[in-house]
Amino acid sequence: MDRRWAIRTAACAIVVFALGATVAPAVGATIKQASVISAVDLPVRIGGQLTVGFHGDPATGCASHGLCGYGGIVTWRPPRSGTLEIVAYRAGRKVMHEASLELLNQQPNGGVTTSVVQRAIGSGPTGQCEDSRHTGNALLLSIRAKSLFFTFARAIPALLATRCAGPLDADALRTLRPGHLALRAALPGSTAVDLSATGQFAASGFAGTTRSTLTLKLGKPHLARAGNHSPLSRVRYPEVDVSYRASLAGEVVERFHETGGLKVCHAVDACGARGTIKLIPLATASHAVISAIGPANRPFTDLLAALGLSHHGHVKRVQVSGSIRFTQHGRTQAAIKQGSQICTESVPVDAGGGLVIQATTGRLFAIYATGVALGADPLRTRCPGPEPKTDLFRVALAEGLFPRTGLAQRTITIHLNRGFRYLDHGYTTRVAPRLTLTLTRQRIARHLVRVPTDATP
Repeated sequence: MDRRWAIRTAACAIVVFALGATVAPAVGATIKQASVISAVDLPVRIGGQLTVGFHGDPATGCASHGLCGYGGIVTWRPPRSGTLEIVAYRAGRKVMHEASLELLNQQPNGGVTTSVVQRAIGSGPTGQCEDSRHTGNALLLSIRAKSLFFTFARAIPALLATRCAGPLDADALRTLRPGHLALRAALPGSTAVDLSATGQFAASGFAGTTRSTLTLKLGKPHLARAGNHSPLSRVRYPEVDVSYRASLAGEVVERFHETGGLKVCHAVDACGARGTIKLIPLATASHAVISAIGPANRPFTDLLAALGLSHHGHVKRVQVSGSIRFTQHGRTQAAIKQGSQICTESVPVDAGGGLVIQATTGRLFAIYATGVALGADPLRTRCPGPEPKTDLFRVALAEGLFPRTGLAQRTITIHLNRGFRYLDHGYTTRVAPRLTLTLTRQRIARHLVRVPTDATP
């Protein structure tokens, strides 16, 4: 299997189960019957923008974090059109709804965030960071009491993340009063939503004002789907699911320093900057599943052999993959020095992480990522630094290989120590993971399943 393809497939899987989709625990294994009842897409015209003005705040500890010298404005401008998707699905006996505002219609990168931030020591300015990046490909919305609430704090990628110092989305955007619309009014379309609001915030060294002038105009629904996207095949396929208790220990360390010459570093106020950002995941007693699925009429012995649980059987054309969802949060610590100014941060990771396992020839390939699928870059803090890597196919923070025969053991230890380097505008960065994943086998289940016709093994 091509390693790049494995990374992309795993990245998609991490995003899918992080968003709570009702799919099988493994990409490439069974895609079980979805519980989607219907989905409605409504075209949306978007106007206005979102602006955050901030400054260092002694009352909330800017001195202890090294943030008192920073102040500026962050502006998010969405594209002029998008799509509101409302999905109804069945969970047990209840009918639930999920909604998102997709912002990829007009351009491939959603909205644009621009930051202009001054850095001062004492009485005089010593630098100015000006940065712009694509953010906000989608907004994950809330549905409560049969009403749709338009919030900004769950954007993918996060709306306020740039190379400049500044507040996190959780600081500045949660204070805005969310606009809301009853579901029965939203589904037919042809209505408007006023998202204009103003909020004050003060948290973790920054204080300021958030203003929204955003407006939405919903058109008539042009796509309505009912039932599954693909009919189920009539053939039943053998599947074996192995359940594990999982724990993750260690850290991911990102080290960076300024490069690129005076002209490049001056634009983002990175001259002389260097620092370390450390992610410490807190993930214990999580549930993991590694699955094998084979072509129709293959004996379960073949699947057990592919999972390392039998010495007999043929493993050809048996697909093996797995996933782990870490619901516990971690912590990110940062120490960034620029001249005599030192910015230190310790912030919680806003979203749980995940790990996807893909089979290669004779080995299993494990990929770990966290936060990105829900818009929270795990290495993002309020300090300045390299651009967060939140692209869908660059979410992997750590990788590791282990032999497939190792699955025969009741307890498996996998070392995730493959990192990566990258060059960013004004920075050279290296991500070095030192993570250990421990899996303890608990249960083996065998069953026959029907899958969508476009996902047959």
